[in-house]
Amino acid sequence: MFRFLRKYNKLLLAVFGTGLMIMFLLPQVPTLMQRAGRFGASAGTIGPDADEISMREWQQVIIETQMLDRLGLQLPGLGSIQTPAHWYLLVREAEAAGLVGGASTTGLDQVQLANLAAATGAPPRQVLEALARFQGVQNMLALARRAPKFSDRRLRDQARRLFGTIDAQVVVLQGDATAIEDVPTGDEIDAQFAAHADVAPGDGDRGFGYRLPDRLRMEWLVVEADTVRARLEVSDRFSDLELRKWWRRHEFDPLIPTVEVGAAIPDVVREQALDELLAEELEAVARFAYDRLRSRRRGEPEEGGFVILPGDWATRRMSFTELAEALQAEFALGALTASDTGPDWLPRADLPSLAG
Repeated sequence: MFRFLRKYNKLLLAVFGTGLMIMFLLPQVPTLMQRAGRFGASAGTIGPDADEISMREWQQVIIETQMLDRLGLQLPGLGSIQTPAHWYLLVREAEAAGLVGGASTTGLDQVQLANLAAATGAPPRQVLEALARFQGVQNMLALARRAPKFSDRRLRDQARRLFGTIDAQVVVLQGDATAIEDVPTGDEIDAQFAAHADVAPGDGDRGFGYRLPDRLRMEWLVVEADTVRARLEVSDRFSDLELRKWWRRHEFDPLIPTVEVGAAIPDVVREQALDELLAEELEAVARFAYDRLRSRRRGEPEEGGFVILPGDWATRRMSFTELAEALQAEFALGALTASDTGPDWLPRADLPSLAG
């Protein structure tokens, strides 16, 4: 027996050692699998459209809830945040209302941020994001407290009284009366028009009024931001060299990782640099288009903030087809198509019905 153990001791050690390792790791398999798939898994859904809540997003909510609890922050009228689900719903409503700003809205300097990060044990970036969301929720609750309170029953009763009344004039016509023809003269028609020319229909004496509503014709050109973004991503302005220069210029930004020699460029640097580059490019496109359109009407008289165009303006103005060609040549934007409201005048009240 001992001769057998001495002969195969290495093989036995390998087999039994592997078995012991498997038995040691077996209780931790569920935890390891959970950690491996937690960021790609779904934590649940919300809303009528069943919007998915990712596990990464839910972990962030839990971390923020714990962080705000450690800081002892209280919401006006609600007190402390009770559960992560409560905090998630509050942030969701504040973001939908456009009340959650960026990190700059917190107003923290580097010393204050470092102290808060040390108190919570969280990275400075997470502290800034949590405080920005907290301020957004605070603004939402403040607006809700100051908003006027309406009773739905009183509103229905008021609407019923308002729409349930009429204003009428009774005119009695005798059935056997002889018809009288009364044709106004040209002077009477002119006098009638002059008396109500600046009055809107329905507002004058007995409803007379001849003023036309404000009307306009519109023409526009759409430059898709996604198209500009895709072009910038493959341009020399978005090369690794330019990205590393941008990273170095913004290395003291609390939301940007520290620059490390030889490290790969982080995704957050790529995204923020591209966003900044896109904003500059879109501003340049808008400025170029405005200058081209304004050049043709430079020197024309103005009244009340409006340009008084000459009679031959239709032949002198720059068409949007020309503008599209100029933009394509200057910024390589690809095909651009001009749109308009057509030859008919459009009342100002119909503007919201335009697509886009």
